Amino acid sequence: MHNNLHDDLLARLIYIADKAGIKIENIEGNSADPDVAFCKSRIINLNNNFECNISVAFRLAHEISHIQFSQPTFLYTFFPVHQEQRGARNQYTGH
Repeated sequence: MHNNLHDDLLARLIYIADKAGIKIENIEGNSADPDVAFCKSRIINLNNNFECNISVAFRLAHEISHIQFSQPTFLYTFFPVHQEQRGARNQYTGH
C-alpha cells in the first residue's frame, strides 16, 4: 500500500508541474549529484541515481515549491543535511 500511495502522489505532482508549465527532466547523474530546480527556466532535474533516504515524491514537491514560490533568478539544489550544516550552504544556493 505504501508504494501505491507514493506512486499516486508522484503522478499527482507530475500533473501539477505540467499544469504550472514546469518541465521535469530525469537525469542519470552520479549518486552525489542532487536534484536541481532552475526557477527562471522552470525546469527541474531529478537525478535518478541520487542516493538519499527521502522519497522522490517529496524531493519533487520540494523542487516544485522553489519554482512556484521563489525568486525566478535563483537556482536551488536538494541537499538533505543536518541543521548545523545549513548555514554555510545557504549562502551559495539560496536556501
